[in-house]
Amino acid sequence: GIDNSMELNVSPNPVLHSLHIEMAETANEATVQIYNLQGALVQQSSIANQADVSIEHLASGMYMVRVNAGNYSAYRRIVKQ
Repeated sequence: GIDNSMELNVSPNPVLHSLHIEMAETANEATVQIYNLQGALVQQSSIANQADVSIEHLASGMYMVRVNAGNYSAYRRIVKQ
């Protein structure tokens, strides 16, 4: 299910080049999906507990970041400068 209480840290926000993603839950692997406001998936990557995800190529604007790790799923809204 979707549990927005999952300990998820996405920084910096607003972001220019690289998004630092950190999860409190220990996950061997998590999927990071970035959606634009139209709901289209613009980027997807697999990470471990923490990672830096480059989003330099994305246009400026607002995006939703979804992190899936096992049974956990959480969303964060970010602004790309």
